[in-house]
Amino acid sequence: MSTDINASAEKVGLPDMAIDLEEIPWVPQSDRVWFKPVRFDLQSGKWINLLYVKPGGIVNRHRHTSARLHSPRSMRVLGK
Repeated sequence: MSTDINASAEKVGLPDMAIDLEEIPWVPQSDRVWFKPVRFDLQSGKWINLLYVKPGGIVNRHRHTSARLHSPRSMRVLGK
């Protein structure tokens, strides 16, 4: 058995495809927090979720591993 994670992911991975977000259910995390899994990348180990939080809902500590940060100056350049 190969220990190369990329080779393993290629064997079980799914091709990229367009999805209908309406078909994916919201998964409850608490009475005020839900998430919707949108993408799992088996090769890189990354995933994308949509998060819905009602007022008073608490989201546990988490990290944004590849989030892009925009300074106020760059937002002005983008016209926002």
